[in-house]
Amino acid sequence: MSLTAETHREQKWGDFPALRKLLEDKPVPSESLGTTSATDNFLDALVRLSEIAELIDKYQAEI
Repeated sequence: MSLTAETHREQKWGDFPALRKLLEDKPVPSESLGTTSATDNFLDALVRLSEIAELIDKYQAEI
């Protein structure tokens, strides 16, 4: 069982709707960590937050 693309995006940006509007379509500037799975575990959450942090760092002038 795997997440749909929309479910993955909702899970990734759920706590950050304003950042989602600004950053969701931007490319992540470096390689992301880990793998994805159907279950949301600590590593999955860490990967999502890492990607968001990288986007914030790269596009902070636009934010």
